[in-house]
Amino acid sequence: MKRHRHGLLLTLAIGMLLVIALTATGCNGKPYSVSGRVTVKGTDVGIANATVACGMHTVLTDSSGYWRITDIHGPTAISVAKEGWKFEPASIQVFGDTTDTGFQAIELDYRGLCSDSSQWYYDVEVTSTEQPDMSGWIALCVTSVEQEARRTLFHMSWETGSDMVQDSLRDLAARFPGAKAASEGYDYFIARQGIAYYLLPDRGSTPIFMLSRPLYEGAAYTDIVVEVPFEFIARSKEEVTVPAGTFSTWYCTNSLTDDDMTYLVSAWFAPYVGPVKYMIEMTDTSGSGAHGCIAVTLRSYSE
Repeated sequence: MKRHRHGLLLTLAIGMLLVIALTATGCNGKPYSVSGRVTVKGTDVGIANATVACGMHTVLTDSSGYWRITDIHGPTAISVAKEGWKFEPASIQVFGDTTDTGFQAIELDYRGLCSDSSQWYYDVEVTSTEQPDMSGWIALCVTSVEQEARRTLFHMSWETGSDMVQDSLRDLAARFPGAKAASEGYDYFIARQGIAYYLLPDRGSTPIFMLSRPLYEGAAYTDIVVEVPFEFIARSKEEVTVPAGTFSTWYCTNSLTDDDMTYLVSAWFAPYVGPVKYMIEMTDTSGSGAHGCIAVTLRSYSE
């Protein structure tokens, strides 16, 4: 028993010595400095103007990605941030002077098209004065990515899991026969060329302009909503909460008239994720008073 107690005390003593050693330059010791570099993953290209944070300290990386923070007290974590990029690792714990704290940067896609496994899963709610309420889902995913000479081509697959919702969406799409062809068969393409994105019904079709990054107030934005490409105008920045989380978005709207129906179409576009919410409000203008709404909200997104 005494031998066991002696071993336990020895372990505790060693642990205390380690803590003292790690914090020797901390609150009760001298301040220290940390420096390093942020580079594009897999390259030696530095990331300029990234914000490096360490407690209350923040600095920007220089034109080659180098940075240095001084007067640090105690153990702390270093992290990096820059719009349109994610960093590996997410943070690094430091305890004293070091000069080789490195981060690797991965560029994000403005439309959320990060890889051939990017996927969006949406909840769909359909309400109407003419029929019972319905619910379902929509899944959108990138099935393959092709790099061409002047553009990157993303093959998109779109499907829904409720027959009643699918019928309702197809009824809506049928009112826009010219636009419906752009997503017939639930497969289509998105082409990224420079800062611009385009919709294509198929590989060789005439591109339909989607957006140029970044969006701004008054900018045009087109995306496929429940089978139909709708054109929007970016109105304002707005924070919106959906099942997938809270996002900083561009609130985009437009209104359309078809025969005796008026459509108010809204979209909330989150940069580097894509659309996180759609709403289509339909009103019969013939005097019947009929009204309906299709609400589409993002449940999950994976890069």
